[in-house]
Amino acid sequence: MTVLRETQTWRRPRKHVAFELSPEEQANVKRALKAIHSQVGGWRPLARRLRCSVEAVRKPAGNGIGSNSVPSPGLALRAAQVAGVPVEDILSGAWPRECSCPTCGR
Repeated sequence: MTVLRETQTWRRPRKHVAFELSPEEQANVKRALKAIHSQVGGWRPLARRLRCSVEAVRKPAGNGIGSNSVPSPGLALRAAQVAGVPVEDILSGAWPRECSCPTCGR
């Protein structure tokens, strides 16, 4: 039987992420989340529509404590479904347009 003579620590390997958003795409998703937030009337209604917790939406959107969290591709997909636009429009920054009203999107 082998006796461990030195203290060893094991770390869990980092979870493999198959697809990550680029910094530009992350900024576009954050902008889209903020636009949808103003359309639906708050973070809680938005979280209900996205089927996730309020923190899972608020942190990637860049509001509050822990705002260094990045939006996931899944969150971008669900935001596109709620907004009724293709996910490519959100990732490319085509939606919402810079000149559009944050409330109605026109």
